[in-house]
Amino acid sequence: MVVGVGAALGLVMALMGMIGSGMQQIIGDFDQSGANLYITANGAQIIPMQHGTSPGTIDQAGAILSKVRTIPGVRGAVGVLSWTLQRQREGKAWRNFPTEMIPTFAVDGEATEIENFVVMRKGRWFQRGNEVVLGQGIAGSKSLGLGDSLRLNGQDFEIVGIGKLRTFGPTGDNVAYVDARALRQHGVVGDVLTYVAVQTSAPQLVRNVVSDFLSIRARSPEEIIDETVKSQDYQGAMALYWVLDAFILFVAVMFVSNMLGRSVAERRVEFGTLRAIGLPSRTILLSVAAEGVLIMLASYVFGFVLSIGLGEAVNAWIARPLHYDRLFAVDATMYAAIFAATMGLGIVAAYFPARAATHVDPLEVLRGV
Repeated sequence: MVVGVGAALGLVMALMGMIGSGMQQIIGDFDQSGANLYITANGAQIIPMQHGTSPGTIDQAGAILSKVRTIPGVRGAVGVLSWTLQRQREGKAWRNFPTEMIPTFAVDGEATEIENFVVMRKGRWFQRGNEVVLGQGIAGSKSLGLGDSLRLNGQDFEIVGIGKLRTFGPTGDNVAYVDARALRQHGVVGDVLTYVAVQTSAPQLVRNVVSDFLSIRARSPEEIIDETVKSQDYQGAMALYWVLDAFILFVAVMFVSNMLGRSVAERRVEFGTLRAIGLPSRTILLSVAAEGVLIMLASYVFGFVLSIGLGEAVNAWIARPLHYDRLFAVDATMYAAIFAATMGLGIVAAYFPARAATHVDPLEVLRGV
């Protein structure tokens, strides 16, 4: 019984651990950087979750970025443009292959000026227009490494680092990072940006300046996360996972209740004898209820250990090949909620068998012995 229920609970906890980590992948790790304001286009949803929403573009980005950099208290302001560049390869063998497009973040400004904004795995961040940094995901999938050459839109880039910017969503490890100013000089991109990350000691001053531009707005990481979490798609996804977990818990509870009911039926003589010698019904009820709670407690412990094992297997066999740091992580709040639900449901599961035990007629039982 403990193994069966524990397996169900382990599955629930493993799913919740992956849900929490998965939701973090959707949100991204941008909130861990030193940037405390993000400037985006009005009406843009920087983490698109709902149909028809997009991160938008900031027009006349050069002037806006220059203005923000002059505001007192601004330590760093870096613009990012989401783009795609075409990869070219030399040799006749590649002429018949489909066009290969490389997802790219064009970065305007010194990204290293913002604390914890750049995460390097190998090498360094680019310093010149002919240098590129690759996310570890795209570097692995393309079999590219430090010192290799990458030709994009007719320009040769030297790979000087494997790393990423702390960004919105799971894209950070799966893009190439190049200098936006070099792309503008070659006419590849225009004077637009997707967002501007700002680290400042006076965020209200930045907000006041940004408010003068009707087409843009400034938000903190907390505001962006709150907007995303409250979105209909995010709430719907979480509700679906909770319904699935509730169903698994319900099945586990019914299993425990049926097993306890069967146990009570097989111990009718024992309960009838206890009642005949004067043992209070309340004591019998509590003993059966405690048995159910102890079963659920032991099952939770077993399930907890199982969920850790399943989670680490997911991280080792699925996350790493996909170049994610983790796809499973222990969420203390969710695990505590599941523990409380497990104990509560254990009491419910034991209640009806316990009541049945207190209603055993000692005369009827002893007559049949």
